[in-house]
Amino acid sequence: MLGLFDNGRRALVLNGRTDTVSLLDLATGRVVAELASPGQPDQLAFSREFAYVRGQTTAKVQVINLAQAREGRLQAVAVPMGRASPAEAPQAINVAGVFAPAPEGNGMLVANPGDASIYRYAEGMMVPVGSFSNYRRQARALRVLDTSLAERAPGQFEAAVRVEQGGRYDLVVRNLRPAVTACFVVEAQGVAALPGVAMAPVPRLLSLRQGEPGEAVLAFELRDATGQPVDALEAQVLAVQVRGTQQLRAPVQSLGQGRHIARLKGLQPGQFEWMVQDSALNIRYEHGRLGRLAWPPAEGPAPSANSATSNAANNGTVSATLTAAQPVAAAATERQP
Repeated sequence: MLGLFDNGRRALVLNGRTDTVSLLDLATGRVVAELASPGQPDQLAFSREFAYVRGQTTAKVQVINLAQAREGRLQAVAVPMGRASPAEAPQAINVAGVFAPAPEGNGMLVANPGDASIYRYAEGMMVPVGSFSNYRRQARALRVLDTSLAERAPGQFEAAVRVEQGGRYDLVVRNLRPAVTACFVVEAQGVAALPGVAMAPVPRLLSLRQGEPGEAVLAFELRDATGQPVDALEAQVLAVQVRGTQQLRAPVQSLGQGRHIARLKGLQPGQFEWMVQDSALNIRYEHGRLGRLAWPPAEGPAPSANSATSNAANNGTVSATLTAAQPVAAAATERQP
């Protein structure tokens, strides 16, 4: 594999047979330097300051300093990206890239099919700064979709958000450093709801508590667009472990007046994403998110979570959340005039 940098002036070439990385000066056509790269190197990616090399038989990724490469020297640091090597999932090895530069430009995201995880690396560190579960799926490729705000002019930020229908919405903007949280009411121009077409009921989290020993009892309610309670017909709850591989499903029991409970046994300690679906009511998991809660629950009532919030993952990253405006303790609905 070959990769160009410095506007095509130089190139790095991977040789999986000899376990080497070669530095080429394309202006002179010479091999300037060579670096041992054990593990059958087969994937290459670049950030502004570094090159990243993956090997098939090692879980470590070589990080090569491009400033030194411009001086004719190849030096690398081996950073572990998980425990399993890609060769432990041979069916997932292909020519598609498993690297994706971090939107901030100071690191890389790496998909490891052997671990079924995606690792986030920040330049200057000796280990990844975090990871994302791929829910036991072996990644064959990786691409990052950056939906954070972009600064188009000094002090002016912009991001595209898609809403299902037009109306007035609450826009919540959050920044980590400096700490800024603001809320605005905005008018979104979109397609109005069609008359006579019923919208799917909206689930709202009520509580998460411990029932019998080792049993989690999740309570939620369903209400339609007018705020009237709706009883589930074929609902089930899904709990997905955020930093792990556990997934549990459980049928839902209707208590009447739109209130429901689900009982799950065998949850491991940790953070879980909670979702509900009901095919008869046209509620899918992606629209039936109840929020992220820890198990076992902390003392006190569980917070309600009706909308997915996009939080900044790194310092200096600004994110926005667009959710339908709602009164306190009511389901998320479009703001009425």
